[in-house]
Amino acid sequence: MRHSPVLYVVTTLAFISALFFMGTVYPAHAVAPLPYPAPTIVSVDMQGKVNNPKPLIIGVAKSNAKVIVYVDGIRNGSMTTPYHPSGTSRFVIPLYRSVKPGAHRVRAKAISPEGKESGYSNDVTFTIATRGSVKEDIQPTPLSPVSNTGTSTGSFPELPGVSRRVAMYIGAGLLVLILIIFFYWLFSQNPPEGPDEKGTIPPPPSVDKAPS
Repeated sequence: MRHSPVLYVVTTLAFISALFFMGTVYPAHAVAPLPYPAPTIVSVDMQGKVNNPKPLIIGVAKSNAKVIVYVDGIRNGSMTTPYHPSGTSRFVIPLYRSVKPGAHRVRAKAISPEGKESGYSNDVTFTIATRGSVKEDIQPTPLSPVSNTGTSTGSFPELPGVSRRVAMYIGAGLLVLILIIFFYWLFSQNPPEGPDEKGTIPPPPSVDKAPS
């Protein structure tokens, strides 16, 4: 049975068309692009105040990425992470604008140097207390010596705003006062001999003469 040449041509074209269609729709080596990694928010630092309206947003992201922070869905802070050999860097972002007291939700996203945008990070909630409703968490700082580095050298402790010359004068005056008090106490314990009540001077103590 002989087939027509036209049938061979049609079959060949159909086969080539099928291969072309499959290669276009399902390429053999096509790989879906990986999404740019989203940042991770680790904590919200209130900086020691429960009513701080501008807390710090702390987390990690890819190096050299621009991290954008959103508070309640509104952009409110950004920074570019520094380079790190591991490829991951830490970010600390202060907010642009103050937020009102109450509960808030913060999230972030990252943009690569090439402009590739990541998805949103994890959500972190924080609460800003109403001013005056609770006591702040700040503990009083004990007083400590302050060194006036602009007007002194060495380890001589000084009070803020007091120059070294004034401090030396004060120290010299205290030293003289201590010496005066010391000598006054010394003479009061051993007063020098003088005239008695009748005005006579007591004779010097006798000295035994050696036998001749």
